[in-house]
Amino acid sequence: MRVVEQFALGHARGSSHGAARITRSTYASATYVQMVALAHAEDWPELEASTRRILLHRGGDAVVWGPEDGAIGDYAAAAGEAVVQLGVAEARGLFRGLLFPDAERVLWDRSAAVVAAADTMRALWEACEPLPVRVIAGARVAGWELTGDGVAVRVEGLEGVEDLHADRIVVAAGPWTSALLGWPTLTPVRQDVGYWALPGSVAGEFPCFIHLGGGDSGVHYGLPGIGEEALKAAFHRTSGTADDPDIARIDADPASLAAVEARLRTWFRGVGPLLRSETCFYTNTPTEDFVLDVVPGTDGRVVVGAGLSGHGFKFGPLLGRILADLALTGTSPVAPYAADRRRFQLRL
Repeated sequence: MRVVEQFALGHARGSSHGAARITRSTYASATYVQMVALAHAEDWPELEASTRRILLHRGGDAVVWGPEDGAIGDYAAAAGEAVVQLGVAEARGLFRGLLFPDAERVLWDRSAAVVAAADTMRALWEACEPLPVRVIAGARVAGWELTGDGVAVRVEGLEGVEDLHADRIVVAAGPWTSALLGWPTLTPVRQDVGYWALPGSVAGEFPCFIHLGGGDSGVHYGLPGIGEEALKAAFHRTSGTADDPDIARIDADPASLAAVEARLRTWFRGVGPLLRSETCFYTNTPTEDFVLDVVPGTDGRVVVGAGLSGHGFKFGPLLGRILADLALTGTSPVAPYAADRRRFQLRL
C-alpha cells in the first residue's frame, strides 16, 4: 500500500493539524449520534490500544445551548442517552464559568471528550512504519485515470514525475478534493481559530461548548486546551466564497478573531487575552454531510472520503474503517452508515 502526502508529515496546510478537537454525540441527526457512539465504543479504543496512546481525554463534558429559533430543538430531538437537558439556572450552577445569556434550553453532553489531534496524526504515521506501507511525503498527485486493470496515479515530487499503479485508490485530499475530482459542490473555506487565556480558577472545570445561534448568527464552538489553561474557539463557517488551499496564508484574520472574542465575553466569565491563533480548512458540502462513497463511473476502483464540513475528526478511525470497506468490497457493514448510505453519497 502507498500513501501520498503533498507536504511534510505533520504540516499545517490542511484540516487535521492542531493540538485538539472536540468529540461529542450531540447532533441534529440520529445517524451521526449513532456513528459517534460506535466510534467511542469501538474505533477510538482500538486505535488507542494499537498505538499505546491516550487519544481521547474523557470527562470534559460539553454544553450545547442557544435560542429556540436556532437548531437546539433538532439537537434535543436526536439526543442519545448520554445527553441531558438542563434548565438555564441548573446549567449556570453546574458550569460556573458560563453565563448562558440567550439560552432557552441547555444540553449537557456527558459523552464529550477532547481529542488529542496532533498526537493522533503522529500515532497514525508511526503505525505505518512496521507495515508494508510506503509513505511518499512531499509529492503531489497531479492526476489519475482508470486503466484496464486498475488506476494509474501521476505523482509529482522532488525526484520528478512517478506513475503509480493500484487496483483501487482512496482519495482523501481535504480541500484539494474538488480540484482533484472536478466536483464543484465541495467548497474549501479557511477557518480562523483563536486561543484565549483562562484563569486557573475555572480552567480545570471548563467544558467544551457549542452555541447554536438563531437567525444569521451561526454556530460557534470552543474547547479547553490539552495541558494548558487556554480556550480554543472559533466561528463554525460552512458557507461563503471558496478559498484557495494553495495560498499558504496561515495568519488568522484579526477581524474574525475580534468578533469571536466579543461573543466569548458575553458568554463566559473570566476569559483572558488572546494568546495565539491559527488557520485550517473546512471542505464543505451543501448539506454539511460527509461524502463517503465510490466515485461514479469508476467500477468501484476509486473511493472518496471528503467534505467533512468541520465535524469529521471525531469520527476519524470509524471513517477509515468505512472507506477501507468500500475500497475492498464496495459496501460497508457499519450499521448507521449502511442504513443511511444515501446521506453520504455525492450530490453534484
